[in-house]
Amino acid sequence: MLPKKATSAYFFFNVQYIKSVREKDANISQTEGAKLAGTKWGTMSEKEKAPFDKQAADDKVRFEKQTKELETKGWFKMEDGTKSTDPANAHLAKKEKTKSMKDDEPEPLQPKRAMSAYMYFNVECSSEIRAKNPGVVMPMGEVSKAVSDKWGSMTDA
Repeated sequence: MLPKKATSAYFFFNVQYIKSVREKDANISQTEGAKLAGTKWGTMSEKEKAPFDKQAADDKVRFEKQTKELETKGWFKMEDGTKSTDPANAHLAKKEKTKSMKDDEPEPLQPKRAMSAYMYFNVECSSEIRAKNPGVVMPMGEVSKAVSDKWGSMTDA
């Protein structure tokens, strides 16, 4: 388990501000509260932001201390005083996200769909064109043009 990242001054403000707004109006959504908090934060002076900057600085020190402990000891002391490796804290560790495949998804190494007649023709014809011109480096564009011209001149029969 890794230490919880340091929290920004804005986030400390945001939590407190939305809580105070919800005390006044319980029906306000998280999105509306966040918009109000962003507007308020933008109009605040540095002096008004100072307490939140202090909280962020303290949290950064906590994060750096825990990170250093983790590097040296292999564990760190959590805010509640317990070790990060205690079994009681296992539920706090982030689980790795795994991509679940849907039943209708193709296997990873299988083509997504069958090749068209033109693609089969392209593979065969481009090999023939390159074989007829050994030692000549033909750009892919020229080979594709030759294959396309040959395909266009063919009849349906």
